[in-house]
Amino acid sequence: MKRKNISILGCLFVGLIAVSASHAGWVDVNLAPDYWKYKQKYPGYEGYLENTTINGNGACAATSMINSFWYLQNEFPTIYTTGHKLLPDDNLTDARNSLHKRIWAGGSFSDIWEEKIKWFERYNAPGVFKGMYYNSVDGWYKPDGLIGNNWPTWDFLWKELSHKEDIEIFVENSYTNHVLTLTSLHFNDKNNNKKWDIGEERKIDYLDSNTPWKFTTKDLRENSDGSLGFQNLEGVTLDAVWIYGAFSESVPEPATVLLLGLGGIALFRRRRG
Repeated sequence: MKRKNISILGCLFVGLIAVSASHAGWVDVNLAPDYWKYKQKYPGYEGYLENTTINGNGACAATSMINSFWYLQNEFPTIYTTGHKLLPDDNLTDARNSLHKRIWAGGSFSDIWEEKIKWFERYNAPGVFKGMYYNSVDGWYKPDGLIGNNWPTWDFLWKELSHKEDIEIFVENSYTNHVLTLTSLHFNDKNNNKKWDIGEERKIDYLDSNTPWKFTTKDLRENSDGSLGFQNLEGVTLDAVWIYGAFSESVPEPATVLLLGLGGIALFRRRRG
């Protein structure tokens, strides 16, 4: 059953408490070590923005996206270098405020996708964009790589993380909606076949812009409508949330980056698996 089109107006802004978990014996796909590496590199600032309210509107979408851009810029410094930097002056706060203003100028969920791509274009930065969204994406900006009318799937999220793509996930329940940065997935490989099978436990780790200095771990489950979700956004509600959208961005193949270095046009296309 499709739900109504999501507005970004209900963006959550509260202080959350992270939960840690051990995954001994589990199969993992994990970006967390890379995130911590940059936190340690910038101990005074930690390299990550914390969510805030701007003009009465929560900035979780823009905050999570700028945190993603910061990750990519530091993970691939030879690609996002002079003339192609996602954050030319490394000022995350100003970048977040600018992106937040652009998103809210439109005020619809599609503007998050659109402004992400336009941000890369504005700075001549190479990028590949993929996503899944539970509702129609007809009329969205440059929808190549975007799958509409589908809940984000386990296979999609796992594949994107395994390719070091950085992923924002969008969650909601009857009370609120919020944006999180996916950092890890885990499953209990009971039959040792290295892939998740029905009945095997799953966990999700994410970075919340309300507490960007630590990770949260949750038991991941599939809801009756086929969406993935988990129980409880701490400090908000004990009700379950479901993942209704997931947008990823990554670097393109080396040949595309070479074209940019030679003064060519940025090509946005899918990276080979």
